[in-house]
Amino acid sequence: RGGFSFYSAELGERGRHRMDIEEGLRRAIDQGQLALHWQPKVDIAAWQIVGAEGLMRWAHPVLGEVSPGEFIVIAEQCGLIDELGHWALREACRTAAGPLAGMCLSVNVSPVQLRNGQFVNQVRDALREFHTEPACLELEITESVFLDDVEGALEQLHALRGLGVRIALDDFGTGYSSLAYLRQFPFDTLKVDRTFVSEVLSRTDSRAIVQMIAQLATTLGMRTVSEGVETAQQLAAVGQAGCHEVHVFLVSRALPLADFALFWHGWSGHPPLAATLH
Repeated sequence: RGGFSFYSAELGERGRHRMDIEEGLRRAIDQGQLALHWQPKVDIAAWQIVGAEGLMRWAHPVLGEVSPGEFIVIAEQCGLIDELGHWALREACRTAAGPLAGMCLSVNVSPVQLRNGQFVNQVRDALREFHTEPACLELEITESVFLDDVEGALEQLHALRGLGVRIALDDFGTGYSSLAYLRQFPFDTLKVDRTFVSEVLSRTDSRAIVQMIAQLATTLGMRTVSEGVETAQQLAAVGQAGCHEVHVFLVSRALPLADFALFWHGWSGHPPLAATLH
């Protein structure tokens, strides 16, 4: 009301593309178009693969490979993110009990999933269905899950911890109340945001923040995972700062399950420019 806008062919095409994505997502799970690709997490000191994160990929029959940055946002807007997250959870449990048995696998959990009163039951059911060891499943959350209902989120997290699964706090250091959350819930893993890691060589304050997070995590009995490491020099810096693991393209891009299994079994155990890590 009281405004106007000009229509253009580009706007129309954009709207039709969004509708194609939304309609396609409603069929993607049943038609087997979704897959989890796996990116390794490597222990810096031992230089061994100790886990992997599942990243969702979608091969649309007409549009081809659709970026997660595009379809995840649309799934959140149209109410499909809970269904996609449930599929990813079950797929991670199936994989942890089969092709990648013995490895801790991580999947992202959206705030919508965590607010679902059935989410804890969904996790319990998936673990039982695939006979998955709870310690082999890690659920990654962001601080946004605490925005609307802190007490409710903490209750859900404690219930999940009661199942024996691991809980990771993603993008740590970018929120306003990170330390308060650490006092209220003992996370297993803190993931250092790539914003700090990307500047760890060029800015002393970024390096100090990475070191502070690593020391804090160690004191609280948590492990730290650094994201965004792109060079051997950055790898050396986060290792010297005290971080435990890296989860980055420097090690490997996210791979389809069969390719990741081959990559894992063929792992050499030799870090790039190993001498710089000491």
